[in-house]
Amino acid sequence: KALNTREQHSGARDREEQFVKQQTAVFEERLGDVVPQLPAPHLSLSATASDDAYSTIDTWATSTVASLLEEAKQLWHLQTLFELTKSPFTALTEIRTELALLKHMWDLVCHIRGLFDDWMQSPFAYVDVEGFLDEIRLLTKQLKQQPMRVKEWDVYKGLSEATTRMAKTLPLLAELRSPYSALIPVSYTHLRAHETPEHLVCRLLLEKKKKKTY
Repeated sequence: KALNTREQHSGARDREEQFVKQQTAVFEERLGDVVPQLPAPHLSLSATASDDAYSTIDTWATSTVASLLEEAKQLWHLQTLFELTKSPFTALTEIRTELALLKHMWDLVCHIRGLFDDWMQSPFAYVDVEGFLDEIRLLTKQLKQQPMRVKEWDVYKGLSEATTRMAKTLPLLAELRSPYSALIPVSYTHLRAHETPEHLVCRLLLEKKKKKTY
């Protein structure tokens, strides 16, 4: 009788272990399906407002990832209970890491946008070109230090291009501000909503040429 009871318990335990293994395999497959759906490749700098990007990241973190993490914890508990090897769930780590990188990237977007907006408010005659260029160099270095996976994202490419454009534009503004310039002090607020730094330089050059003509 005792032997039969032990055998029954052993059989039940084997079935439970097998069930946990099957559940683990199903969960890992679901994680693999989630990875291609991550939002990073779809959030471009030109087409996405910062608030929308943060909303998307927050939804993923508080809904999808939180749910997956809770399910992983339950499976880890069962694996410990039945003395099974704890699954690493590397795809879950990848998902969480990518969202953290995406959040950091959009923090950088907001910082650089805010910085450029502040520069646009500086009176043209008092623009600290060298100081701004030093800031650009630091930003460029920070962008170059991003992981390779981040450099494939549209938001990274757009931010890198915007920073490069500003770095090329600032020296031209310094030339426009030379003592020989006939321009009166103006502010970056001349910028229209769609006007890029390059457009600003071209417009100011035309204004300078007109004033010299007259």
